[in-house]
Amino acid sequence: MTVVELAGSLDSNTSPDVQGQLMPLIVPECRLILDMKECEYVSSAGLRVLLMLAKNITKVNGKGVVASLSEEVKDVMEMTGFDHMFSAYDTAEQAARALTGE
Repeated sequence: MTVVELAGSLDSNTSPDVQGQLMPLIVPECRLILDMKECEYVSSAGLRVLLMLAKNITKVNGKGVVASLSEEVKDVMEMTGFDHMFSAYDTAEQAARALTGE
């Protein structure tokens, strides 16, 4: 299981770097937690990165979840339907328990 903490904004300026760092983590049967407690904003470019992650995680029979969403980011994900692509948890610890089946 891998926990990745995202901080600041996930936007057109940061998305290429985030994508470049996250894609190598997508391996067969991976378990990925995106801890977003420090991420205040997600733009359409950020959503594209999340979409690409979700598709690639599915292809390798992995599981990806998000944790610690701010209200603003949670609203964006709900309005765009991204809340159906990623299960969301209040904390990274809850996400880890869910991924390990505890």
